[in-house]
Amino acid sequence: MRVARFLAIVVLLLAILLAALYLLRKPVASWALRQGMAQAGLENPQGEVTALTLDAIRIENLSAGPAGGEGIRFAQINSDYHWRQVLSERSVKNVRVGPGLVRVNIDQQGRISFPGINLGEGGGDSAGALPFETLTLSDVEISIDAPEGQAAGSISAEYDQRTGGVAELEILSNMLRFGDMTISD
Repeated sequence: MRVARFLAIVVLLLAILLAALYLLRKPVASWALRQGMAQAGLENPQGEVTALTLDAIRIENLSAGPAGGEGIRFAQINSDYHWRQVLSERSVKNVRVGPGLVRVNIDQQGRISFPGINLGEGGGDSAGALPFETLTLSDVEISIDAPEGQAAGSISAEYDQRTGGVAELEILSNMLRFGDMTISD
């Protein structure tokens, strides 16, 4: 009788623990998202997981960058995946991003950086497969600052690893100059 009672208590505690994990999955995922962004070199990371299932996630109000001026900001990011593929291959089926804003700085030598985002010495040029099968960018604004001049624009794009992609980029500037390069009108 004692063994049966002990097993019933263990099963009840396990059920309570699993229910708590299920109910707290979005706050825990939001915390993990911000921690991952900070470890990846993003300053002042913000973002909230507003939906999370075994095959989809939605992140809202994602931003990073120096206080008072984000380097990146996205209203919404959605992704569909197979959870086994995420665990084994670290990749997802598709990612949909936008609307949003990306700030870009170009120095005198033409090096590109993003405010509040430290890409490290490698600059992200490590080889390997992309972590998604398809990517869709919708209404992402671009703000470019150079030593002399500024530019602003937007990009919308669709990319599929199997078939390639298409993008629409519009950038407007009166004058943008860095190094020996000048772009005007």
